[in-house]
Amino acid sequence: MQFISPELFEDYRKMKKKILLIDDARDSALVLKDFLDDEGYEADVAFNAKSALKMFRAGKYQLIITDYKLPDSDGLKLIKQFSAQDSRLKVIFLTGYKIRITTGKDRQILEKPAKPSHILTLIKKMI
Repeated sequence: MQFISPELFEDYRKMKKKILLIDDARDSALVLKDFLDDEGYEADVAFNAKSALKMFRAGKYQLIITDYKLPDSDGLKLIKQFSAQDSRLKVIFLTGYKIRITTGKDRQILEKPAKPSHILTLIKKMI
């Protein structure tokens, strides 16, 4: 059995794709976080817009997965704030509401409830 040195492990950890998951449904957000971590991503979770903004400013994320309805904002307003800092931002909106946004390779919508496997497929296409 071979062991990885702490230095190599740290280098590997830095290579993981970072995802910010924003959803006020704590249980489902934490389940999705664990699933994404198990799939090799580094997922952070915020349960409201205020903490999401703080986390976004502190970290470099390749993808944002956000609920549309949040207790202190909505996902679209939040993404507009993020995009002002990073115009290349990729976003998946998870929602049970009908929303009108332009979708494309960097913006996608998935209706709740979404299976983790469907979310993973979309993530792999986007990043």
